[in-house]
Amino acid sequence: MNAPRHDIYNPVHKAIRANLFATATQLASCNFADPHERAQALEAARTSLRLLDEHAALEDEFLIPKVSDASADVG
Repeated sequence: MNAPRHDIYNPVHKAIRANLFATATQLASCNFADPHERAQALEAARTSLRLLDEHAALEDEFLIPKVSDASADVG
């Protein structure tokens, strides 16, 4: 019987999905006529987009090469 594998993707991607849901909810309920609400919602959107960009860059730089190397060793 194989030992359980550690899921390296789930916790991080679950947190990213939670952030995206919270941001989408904030944007959907925003009164864009209110300058303060609009600024908060747009900052939340910018922060989410920055998070996605940084996450993708880190995953591409550090994780994908390791997974590719490991899969080459297996197959």
